[in-house]
Amino acid sequence: MAFLHESHIEEADIQFFELVLGYQHINAWEKKLVGRDSLKEVVLKDILRNKLVDLNPQLPEHCIQHAIEELTKSRFSMTPTLANKEVYELIRGGVPVTYDDGQGKEVHDYVTVIDLQAPERNDFHVVSQLSIEYLRTDNITRRPDLLLYVNGLPLVMIELKNATEKVKVGYDKNLKDYQRDIPQLFWYNCLVAISNGIQTKVGAFNADWGHFFSWVKQEDTSANPHQQTLAEVEAQGRSSGKRLSLELFGKGLCHKTAMLDYFENFVLYHKNKAKIIAKNHQYLGVNNAIHSLQNREGKKGKLGVFWHTQGSGKSYSMIFFSNKIQRKLSGN
Repeated sequence: MAFLHESHIEEADIQFFELVLGYQHINAWEKKLVGRDSLKEVVLKDILRNKLVDLNPQLPEHCIQHAIEELTKSRFSMTPTLANKEVYELIRGGVPVTYDDGQGKEVHDYVTVIDLQAPERNDFHVVSQLSIEYLRTDNITRRPDLLLYVNGLPLVMIELKNATEKVKVGYDKNLKDYQRDIPQLFWYNCLVAISNGIQTKVGAFNADWGHFFSWVKQEDTSANPHQQTLAEVEAQGRSSGKRLSLELFGKGLCHKTAMLDYFENFVLYHKNKAKIIAKNHQYLGVNNAIHSLQNREGKKGKLGVFWHTQGSGKSYSMIFFSNKIQRKLSGN
């Protein structure tokens, strides 16, 4: 079997994000600031500021500055889940601002942070080896392998391991260390991926390992009987040394349109204590159901069957479905 070293996987993954998915690469090796004021920060402020100006030409400068301050202020005193939820709602819904219209009238508006309707209007970057210091000391520095940024905000963390290591090592060691030492990174995080190139697991940043899942389907297997199963993907990866599961994750979830759809419509917070993100089958099933609803003419009220097994998250799927309908479809 061809040996896949972590650095080889990282290099190939960067090329994949650049050439296939259209991300721009930023190499932050050797403690580069890359638009930050210090190593304690995780937001690329230069990129964020430029995109906020671009996406909100109607707003005065002080509104843009207020939005940057709200997005980047310290949330160290909050629980990790509440901090993540607060930032998530600002990104998804926009940062509320007030300004004078020049005629004495107070205007209430929102600063758009990410254009969720038009992915091409946003800036997507894959940042490698970003050094991040612990907020309360200069003695601890962590360096995640890859971070996916949208408009200067780190929405996805990808931790890579050697092909000979178990993926769970990345959870037990790296992710836990990052949570302890650089919590500010996870205020913005939508999801975490851990991969050894052959097996890739995805989950919320503070989920138990048992809630991490594989992302190997790009479409419903009922529509494509030739879609590979997880076991087939991993077996093929072991025999060929290819990065199959990591590429499937990238194509299925990190494609610009898919990522913004997932961010907007497939994240929940349960009683402000747990973050819930959709698993592969929930994302595909809900989107298939939405598509069926949008094309319901002539179906005599029958939208199809969304099949779940016991314990597979039926309630969350119904919430994802209902919320996306409210956000994306007009009418009663």
